[in-house]
Amino acid sequence: MATMITISALTGAVATVEIEDDFPPPALSLDDYRAAIDAEVESTARGRGYNGAAHMAGYVTSTVPRWAEEAAAFIVWRDMVWLSVFATLNLVEAGKDAVPTLEKLVAGLPAPKWPDG
Repeated sequence: MATMITISALTGAVATVEIEDDFPPPALSLDDYRAAIDAEVESTARGRGYNGAAHMAGYVTSTVPRWAEEAAAFIVWRDMVWLSVFATLNLVEAGKDAVPTLEKLVAGLPAPKWPDG
């Protein structure tokens, strides 16, 4: 038996499903990769105590310096995440790299650099 990880495109919920070893996993689509990255971005914002990525990014103009700094750091990180993903997909399309698993793609994302304090 093998374990396949699924991510809901609607909720970002992650689930595992046991599949027989003799059946290849279904091919992943660009939407599968997008959903995995979106889920990671949302999870990171929620992990900092915000309602989600859009809410956190919206604090970039906050009059509370700490919130504005966190939001700015989040936006920089989110941009680095997507630039990293696009670079990986460009290498795959050019035949210079293998198609990554969702787990490998997410694991290879840059880490956020939060403001001190």
